Amino acid sequence: MEKNNLNCIRIGLFGGSFNPPHIGHIRAAKYFCQKANPDIFMVVPSFIAPHKEIQEIGPHHRVEMAKLAFSHIWDNTVISDCEIVRGGKSYTVITVNELKQKYPGCQICLFVGSDMFLCFENWYKAEILFESCLLYVMPRKDDISELMQKAEYYISKYNANITFIDKEFYEISSTELRYAIIENNIDFLSENLSTSVLNYIRQENLY
Repeated sequence: MEKNNLNCIRIGLFGGSFNPPHIGHIRAAKYFCQKANPDIFMVVPSFIAPHKEIQEIGPHHRVEMAKLAFSHIWDNTVISDCEIVRGGKSYTVITVNELKQKYPGCQICLFVGSDMFLCFENWYKAEILFESCLLYVMPRKDDISELMQKAEYYISKYNANITFIDKEFYEISSTELRYAIIENNIDFLSENLSTSVLNYIRQENLY
């Protein structure tokens, strides 16, 4: 695949709690990279996501699981602990501003799940994200029409740059997986977690 102009580095930004990272995350990351073709694929586990409560396991475990889940996804994959080092609520706009300082002139391709896309306007300093990022959106089942209407609104109001990934998000939640870990539902875990992540969870006795 042809690489991008070195004077305009494309960074694929893929954030989340990853508590734990599952097959849905891994598939979404692969489809995102195939669509955005980033020079750097950056996975950023949040310290505390603004829409979630504090995580019940140490953030270093989520970073290690992210390394196991995503490091093989794309050439030049980086698992960044920048939001964990920063602490507090993890606001994407701060991470984006830091990246733009570190890589002047870069393009930032921001992965956004459909549920987050629908409320994206309510994100902290969303107007800066609309201006600074190319948004890549992965639909969930049966929400295409609503996403298209919201995209037209964002384009009209913010001149947003939005690309839809023509793959459907794999429906599994980290909450379901945490319950399955507690219940030791081996079949369900084996279907929805990579072997390396599952082994790490067992080794560290997480959840």
